Amino acid sequence: MAGTEKNVAAFKNLLSSRLRDLVLERISISANASSGEIQEKALDVVRNAALKDAIESADLLLSRVQSNERAVVGLVDTLTAVQNGRAEHVVVLSNYARSAYRFVDSGMILLELNEDAPLASGRIQELPDAVDSVIRRSLLQNIDVTFLDEHKGLQNAGSIGAFTRY
Repeated sequence: MAGTEKNVAAFKNLLSSRLRDLVLERISISANASSGEIQEKALDVVRNAALKDAIESADLLLSRVQSNERAVVGLVDTLTAVQNGRAEHVVVLSNYARSAYRFVDSGMILLELNEDAPLASGRIQELPDAVDSVIRRSLLQNIDVTFLDEHKGLQNAGSIGAFTRY
């Protein structure tokens, strides 16, 4: 929202509580500002809010993992949670990638091939990026995915994790 204190307060009171909750912050801008300037200021507010939410998600994920409260970190556990339908929300570093293997018939993804691999029969396809597969499967299951460019704690914990249903 932008405008004088009086106008913003009056306008805000006219909004429903649901719309009022969607207001991120009040911005200062010239009354003669172009639509491009207004749009750029608004985008900055949205970017900052999205970054703050993403950092809070990663922090909460790591906190839940430490407390053993419905969360996992690392590619193996996150992939397993997504493949088994247990994941609710995936948090991942945007530059993280890891190769893997996929059984063509079942679609099951494995990070390493060995004799103990489940469903170890059938054609195997090499995947250049298992993280991309986790993200794609998450989106197909309507699981929220949060991307971060950097987060030291998440990087140290395996660069990917998920909040789980149980």
